[in-house]
Amino acid sequence: MQLALEELKAVTLVQEITRTSTALVNRIRLHLYKHLSPAGTFTCTVTDASDNVLASKSLTLAEMITASGTSDLSANYYHGYVSFVFDKVCTLRPGEYKIKLSSSGYTYADAAFIGWVKAWDDRAIEVTGASSPLMVDAPYDLELYKLDRV
Repeated sequence: MQLALEELKAVTLVQEITRTSTALVNRIRLHLYKHLSPAGTFTCTVTDASDNVLASKSLTLAEMITASGTSDLSANYYHGYVSFVFDKVCTLRPGEYKIKLSSSGYTYADAAFIGWVKAWDDRAIEVTGASSPLMVDAPYDLELYKLDRV
């Protein structure tokens, strides 16, 4: 199995999305890779196309572990979904949005880092060589959770 990801370094990682219907979003799960125990605070932000902030949630690694409800995230190496639950519901109407992963108090190091995993399945698409252009260009993997009236 090959895991395609981009390490969180000096720049914010951004995934653009297009909504075709209105959704009341209360959390986003990002598929993250954790290498050992990076220090700092990690922030998931939703902005509109003009970069106006609609929702944002910051978590330390310890808060991610507590919120996950599992000890898996405390292992030295982890990849899986991490929930960022917003304090207020975010209304996303049809249009363009950006999901961003940024940090503060964190410095990338080969010894300890966070990365955002790409939406890539190497079981479905055969990879030739060390990496495929399709793998590198794949969007970041994320899940939006919306509130529905029942």
